[in-house]
Amino acid sequence: MTAAPSDGTAGGAAGGAAGGPAGGAAGGAAADGAAASFGARLAAGMERHGPLCVGIDPHPGLLERWGLADDVAGLRRFSLTVVEALAGTVAALKPQSAFFERHGSAGVAVLEEVVAATRGTGTALVVDAKRGDIGSTMGGYADAYLRDGSPLAGDALTVSPYLGFGSLAPAVDAALASGRGLFVLALTSNPEGASVQHARAVHDGTPGESVAGAVAAQAARLNAAERARTGAALGSVGLVV
Repeated sequence: MTAAPSDGTAGGAAGGAAGGPAGGAAGGAAADGAAASFGARLAAGMERHGPLCVGIDPHPGLLERWGLADDVAGLRRFSLTVVEALAGTVAALKPQSAFFERHGSAGVAVLEEVVAATRGTGTALVVDAKRGDIGSTMGGYADAYLRDGSPLAGDALTVSPYLGFGSLAPAVDAALASGRGLFVLALTSNPEGASVQHARAVHDGTPGESVAGAVAAQAARLNAAERARTGAALGSVGLVV
């Protein structure tokens, strides 16, 4: 199983397996009260456009290569140009929230514009914010990125399970209730991640599954339950691998 890439400037393949966590992106931006699940829209979007998920990562070096200033105006021109050029032709766009947040509230406002500009184009928007926390704080993130009516709510959100997979419950509940999806960090591209993600629990001296394997298994269980309920070809919880 594969999913939206964890990093990258402007590209990456997305895919999924019908029997496990969904990968890739839905074929249309989630509207408020969307009836179809993210997994169902994912399958339709990939059927129309293929499995490509294009990152929107406006870091200073990339803005410079485009001949743009590293300011809010440059950020806005870059990001909306990508949306204008590609929305409706690829399965998903994936803005990296950090590159908008570094410009303060004005940069977050540009991210809101990207979300709005992608909505209704037939291309899904995956907000790559990698949020992860506990309790009411995770609930706050869920409200911000997964609630109908929020200006930051695209089709899906990347989240981190490394405070315990159960800590994602507010995001899981909000995503499934609103027809949105999640991409859960499992195997990331940074070399430091391996020491945690490949670690194995030992039971009576016998190594068990890896941490990443346990994350994948829990995502698969969520998808199995959703697919049994909806009959969708894909579940709405993907993995970042």
